[in-house]
Amino acid sequence: MGLLAFLAAAAVAWVSQSAMRHTGLAIAFVVLIFIVLIGVLADAVGTAVTAADETPFHAMAAKRVTGARHALWMVRNADRVSHFFGDIVGDIAGTIGGAAAASIALRGFDLFPVLPPPTGERVHDLFDILAIAFVSALAVGGKSVGKALALAHSTTIVHRVGIVMAWLEKVLPWRSANGKPRKPSRGRTNS
Repeated sequence: MGLLAFLAAAAVAWVSQSAMRHTGLAIAFVVLIFIVLIGVLADAVGTAVTAADETPFHAMAAKRVTGARHALWMVRNADRVSHFFGDIVGDIAGTIGGAAAASIALRGFDLFPVLPPPTGERVHDLFDILAIAFVSALAVGGKSVGKALALAHSTTIVHRVGIVMAWLEKVLPWRSANGKPRKPSRGRTNS
C-alpha cells in the first residue's frame, strides 16, 4: 500500500505542479481548490460506505439497477473501500493540497513589490501563513460538511459511486465487482 500511495502521490504531484508552474495564479488557485475537493469527496465516500446498509442495494440489484451490484460490493467491503478513499486518496489529496498552497504562496510573493528586509520578510511570511491556513480551513471544513452529508445520504452516495464504477467497468479493462475478469465485448461479424 505504501508503494501504491507513493506512486499515486508522485503522479498527482507531478501533474499538479506542472499545472501550477505553467498557469497564472488564478488557474493555480482553481487547481488547488480541485485538489482539496477531491480529498473532501473521497473522505465523504469513505464515510458513506461505512454508514450504508446492504438492504436497499439488494433490492436494486434484483431489479438490475445500474450500479447497484457495485454499490453492494462496496458496502460488503466497507473496510477496504473506506481505507482506500479516506486514507489513501484523502491523505494524498491533503498532502498535495498543502504543497500546492505552498507553491501558490511562493508565486504570490511576486504580487508584492520588493520591500526592505524586515518588512518584506514579514509580508511574505504572513502571505505564506494565510495561504496554508486557508487551505487547511477549506479542507477541514469541507470534510466536516462532507461527513455530515455522507452519514445523512449514505445510500445515495454509495449508489452514485456504484454507477461510476459500472461505467468505468465498461470502459476500462479491469475486474468486475463480482471478482471475475471482465469479458471483452465482441462486435457482430457478418459472415
